[in-house]
Parts: sequence; structure tokens; C-alpha cells
Amino acid sequence: MINEQTLQILEYSQILKLVSSFAYSRPAKEHLLNLVPNTNIDKVKNELDLTKEADKMMYEMAVNVTFGFDDVDEALELVHKGKTLNCEQLLKIAKLIHVGKVVKKNILSTPENELPLLKDISNAIFVATDVDEKINSCILSESEVSSNASSKLAWIRQEIVSKNRKIREKLNSYISGGQFASVMQDNLVTIRNNRYVIPVKTEYKGSVKGLIHDQSATGQTTYIEPIAIVELNNELRELQIEELKEVEKILRNLSQDIDTNYYEICTTYETLISLDIIFAKAGYSRSIKGVYPDLNPNGHIDIIRGRHPLLDKDKVVPVSISLGEKFNTLLISGPNTGGKTVSIKLVGILTLMAMSGIFIPAVEGSKISVFSDVLCDIGDNQSIENSLSTFSAHLKTIIDITNNATSSCLVLLDELGAGTDPVEGAALAIAVVSYLKDKHVKTIVTSHYKELKEYAYAADDVNIAGMDFEPVTFKPTYKLLMGQTASSNALEIAKLLGLREDIVTSAKNLISEEDNKFNNIIRGAEINRREAQALKDEADRELVRAQEQAKKYDELIAQVEEKKAKLEEKLAKSAKEVLGDYLEEAEDLVEELKEKVRQGDEKALFEARVLKKKLENMDVKTNEKMHYDKVDGEILVGDDVYIKTLNQTGTVVAISPNGKDCTVKMGVLSSRIKTKDLQKVLVKNKPQEDKRKNVTVRFAGDYSYNIGQELNIVGKNSDEAIFELEDYLYKAKAKNYKEVRIVHGKGEGILRKYVQDYLKKCPLVDKYRLGNYGEGDTGVTMVTLK
Repeated sequence: MINEQTLQILEYSQILKLVSSFAYSRPAKEHLLNLVPNTNIDKVKNELDLTKEADKMMYEMAVNVTFGFDDVDEALELVHKGKTLNCEQLLKIAKLIHVGKVVKKNILSTPENELPLLKDISNAIFVATDVDEKINSCILSESEVSSNASSKLAWIRQEIVSKNRKIREKLNSYISGGQFASVMQDNLVTIRNNRYVIPVKTEYKGSVKGLIHDQSATGQTTYIEPIAIVELNNELRELQIEELKEVEKILRNLSQDIDTNYYEICTTYETLISLDIIFAKAGYSRSIKGVYPDLNPNGHIDIIRGRHPLLDKDKVVPVSISLGEKFNTLLISGPNTGGKTVSIKLVGILTLMAMSGIFIPAVEGSKISVFSDVLCDIGDNQSIENSLSTFSAHLKTIIDITNNATSSCLVLLDELGAGTDPVEGAALAIAVVSYLKDKHVKTIVTSHYKELKEYAYAADDVNIAGMDFEPVTFKPTYKLLMGQTASSNALEIAKLLGLREDIVTSAKNLISEEDNKFNNIIRGAEINRREAQALKDEADRELVRAQEQAKKYDELIAQVEEKKAKLEEKLAKSAKEVLGDYLEEAEDLVEELKEKVRQGDEKALFEARVLKKKLENMDVKTNEKMHYDKVDGEILVGDDVYIKTLNQTGTVVAISPNGKDCTVKMGVLSSRIKTKDLQKVLVKNKPQEDKRKNVTVRFAGDYSYNIGQELNIVGKNSDEAIFELEDYLYKAKAKNYKEVRIVHGKGEGILRKYVQDYLKKCPLVDKYRLGNYGEGDTGVTMVTLK
């Protein structure tokens, strides 16, 4: 059980208020406000696992879960005692049952292997009943039963309506005219004592025979039930009594249905409260960006960039602090208002949150231990009631802590030994810390005492930490530096706050030379640390930049290699496709010659078979490695070249007029390559040309291909059209054509625009124009080559 004083000091109740605001039901809110941290690690882990599943369901799976049910403790207790519930109580229980059905359905609708703990809990929700549907069909509101609740109730209410109508019709004959019109006070039918009456002027009350039920405050009006409707009123009253009896019967039957399922409904109620609590923890955990801490029972604490949940999340400085793994005692030093107290409170409150099944606001990988107790002495414990001074109050708490602390406890001591003589206070602080250290108690202490800092430096199993401050301005940064101590800087801070300089100087002179030397060493160490840290930070930034640059280069190299592999694959594939086209052409030729055979041309058939065989034996050798030597000099048509971008060799078959591009033949495939990407070479193992070969196969880029002075690109898309146009213009230039005709069609003029945009930039084009009448008009562009 966690010490009650600890819960108050660490403001644990404030955390519970925030968590409870995420609960829907009053019972869940009340339970959360009284939540106590668990000291059993298995139970703590189970609670955190439930919070994790609830968070996953709400925020990862986006499954909506609401717990909008009411408090039904009183109603369930009454029904179990045999009492009949009213409409409001029945509707609350119906709502509870309905919410249970919806919640269970939503939880069980998640994937089979997900949320095992929540599914196990939800199985206790009772859904095999129609009690909620029956109640909702019988009750219209918190005060009204539906006429459809029973056939008898429906008949009674119909009779009541009929009887009311008859009574009103009879009374209207009194007030709307006839012999009684002059004695009526108002033309109004009203009710007194649940009986219909008419208002008669008091001086004429003897004119109307009937029963007097009431008189107005002024005495001027007497309310009389005419004798003619007494029987009708009696009949109406009897029907109203019957109605009440039937309603009571319906409510009693519904109450008995609830009592029949009493234990199942109670279990559903308790289960929904538990789930509401779990999802409230998850909602709060998400709001503070909490994480599931790594739990351990060994007293190991390693909070990474933890944030106190009660401080402004946009202003709080994250704190990293560790304890229990390499050392059991931690001494935190530093100036006042520097954040020492917040730091030890942070450790305490995050520990309590984790032990309550709530995620902690820190970074993933943070460690929290489950302790048997958390003992604190933080803040001013002065007690007027018990006539205790600040020091006495602190000392009483220290006595309780030293008497009860064990190796499974966490102890947090703020300004240990303060409030008395500094020499004695320091000695007492050292003695207490030494005692707790020897008992292996996980302890965090804050102090200004130089003696305690010196003890921490020398003692085993004790680590130091200091609150960071600016060594020049002495302003706190609220950062905790593990492994470093910090000066209190009291005199410097006093000076900055406006204390007279002569007073500050006088105070400095009163401090011993040894103490001044100690403080100067700390300040000097802090300045050196900052300079070293700045250099390290800059080195780290340079390293990150270098790593990012290296990563970019690696990515670029990978992209180039990928493009190269794809291009090589495309080249080989293109070559095979070209060869396939010519094989098909040979097949067509054979079929044509066969037709001639039928006419007796056997020689033609023989030549066709020879042609087909030669084409089938053609081989694509685009990837064959060739041995070569580099050769200096200008690249000319017919030269062998090495293509740097493709790691291939080939033969130049054409060069563009400006010399920037060459058409290179690689095996059976030709491609236009930039001249700068070519290296003139002498190939040593170049295959010899087959002298007997009598079939010439031409490919795109081979300028010996027979072309005319017109290119038709009608129906092509823009990419196809420009590709063919570019290839055609180079071939036309090689043929020394002066003017060519590009047929692109009229249409909407889109293809014409792409063609003319390309012609503007093409180095081969001198000028161009649209076709004249008889040349094709706007469906043709006439191009003059340089």
C-alpha cells in the first residue's frame, strides 16, 4: 500500500481528476478518484496491457466505444428486495443493458487475435436477454407507460378518452348557452379534486343542482359538479383507478424480469464500469502522449525525456533521470528554482502513474520499477497544530522513512538536512543517505550542502546530477545533467536580483577560501563542459550532414545502377522484338512465294526457305563482352566505340550534323547516344561479318534505310509522334532532303502544336510552315532542313 502522505505530496489526486474526466459514468469517475497504485508487478502489467489494448482499439482500429449508462445501484438493490421500479429506474437499467450489448459487440468485432484481455472481460457482459427491448417498448418516458404495454391498458385509455369527451359535451351545454348562461362566472370547464366542475357565480349557486367542490380565493366563484354528470365523473374515476392498477402491474412485471436476471445485470454493470475505467486511462494517456514503460521489480528507473504531467506541456523542459541499475542513490544539486524539486517529483509521480495502469509522458524505452512503497519528504511540513517547526516536521518524516524503508522502496528527499545549523544539517544528511544506501534503498536526494556533494563523489553506489544553469547569467535552464554536480550560486543570483553589490562582496569575503575554490571549480567545470558540449554538438551535426550526403550518394548510385539494368534489359528485349518482326515478315514472304509455287515457281520457294533460315539463325548479342583498347582521336562513322552509360561496345553508323549525337549499332539494335558518352576504341575480338550473308535488315537509326519525303503521324499520341519525328528528321538530313512534309492531321490542333514546339528547338530545322492549299492546309507542316 502506497503511503498516503506520498500521494498528497506528489499531487497524485490531481492526476486522478484528469483521468476521471475521460470516464463517462459516475461510478467509473468515483472509482478513478479513489484509485490506489498497485504494488504487485503482475497486476500492474495487466493494467497497463489493458490500457494498451484500449488505446489500440480507439486510436489504431478507430472502433468507437462509449459508456453512456447511468448509476443503477439503488434500482438494482430495490428490485432485488422485491420492490417495483418506476419508469425512470426501468429506463436506466434498459439503457445499461443496451450499452453492454453495443460495447461487447464492438470489442468482439475486432480481429480474432487482437485485444485478448478486453475480449475476456467483455465476455462477462450479459446480452442473451430482451429485457431492454421490452422496457423500451412499454415505457415512453421517465413518467409515462405506453398504451401498447398491454391490450387492457389500451382499452382503458380509450374508455377514458370517450368518457372525458361525454363529460365535456354535457358541461358545455351548461356554459355555452341556455338557462344557466347568466349564472356562469366563466365559459370554462375545469377540474377540482379530480372531478369535472363548472364555475358558477356564488350568488347564483343555488340555481345549479350539484356538489360543491371548491370556492375561489375572492369567494365570487363557486365550483359545482352538476348532478347530471356525477355518475359520469364516478365512471371516469373508476377508469383512472383501473389505469393506475394496470400500469402498476406492467411495472411490476418488468421489475420481475430484471430480478430474474439480477446477477447477470449486476455483472454487466460492474464490467461496464471496469471497461469505462480502462478506456478513461487510455484516453488520458493519449492526451499526454504517454508511452507504455518497460516494467521491472528490481528498482531500475530510467526516464527518458520525461515531462511532469501537471506542468504546461508546451513549456515544460523534459528531464532524463536514471536510478537503481548501476547505483542506488542519486544526489541532485543546483540553484534554487532550478528544477530540483520538480525532477524528484517527476520520478515519483511517473512511478505512481505506471503502478496505476496509466502510461507515462516520456520517450519509448523508459523504465519504471514497481515498488512496495514510495516515501517522500518534499516541501514545507511545518505543523502549527502539533507545534512543530519546519525542521522538526521534516525530522519526524525522516524518522518514519528510515524506520520503514526497505530495499523494495523508493525514497525521495528534498533539501535533506535543511532548516537547522548548516554543519549539523550536512552531517545529518550524510548520515541518513549513508544509512539508506547501506540498506540498498533506491533514494533520490536534493541538497545544497558542499559536504554532501563531496560525500557523493567519494562514496560507492552513489551518483550525482546537477541542474543546468547558464555559467555567465546564472539563469536556470531546468535541464538535469546526470553525472555532474552544480553550484547553488546563491550570491550570484542575489546580485542579479538586485541585492547591493557591497553586501554581496561582503558575503563572499565571509565564505572560506576552500569553499570559494570548490564553487569556482564547479563553475569552471561547467564552462568547460559547455564548450566541450558545443564542440560535440557541432561534430554530431557535421556527422549527420555527412551521413545524409553519403546516403543521398548511395541512393543516386542505386538509381543509376537500376536504370542501367533496366536499359540493358530493354535493349535485349527490343532486339529480340525486332528480330521477331522480321521472322514474321519472312513467313509472309514464304506464303507469298508458295502461291507462286502453285504457278510453278519452285525457285522462288527455295529462296524463301533460305531467307527464313538465315533470319532464324540471327543472334542477339547485346550483352556480349568484347575486349578493346582505348583510341584517341575524333569519332567518325564506322568507328568502334565504348558506350559509358551502358557498359557496351558498338559501331557508329551515323553522326548528327552538330556532332553532339551519334547513332550506334549494338548487335542488331541501333540507338542514338550523346557523343560525350562515347569512347573511341579498337575492339580485339570483334566478330567477322558473314560474307555470304545476302539479307540486309535495317533498324531505326540506320540512315541507309529507304525513306521518302513525307512522314505520316496521324493517330499517334504526342510521345510516339515526337519519337518518330525526331528519328525521321535525322534520316532525312542524312538523305540530304531539303524539304519534307509532316502529316499530323487537323483535328483540334493538339498534335500540330506538339510537332511545331519540337521543330522550334530541333537543330536540323531551318524553318517550317503550315501547308498551303493543295499541300494539306493546316493538317500538314512543311519543314525546310539546314
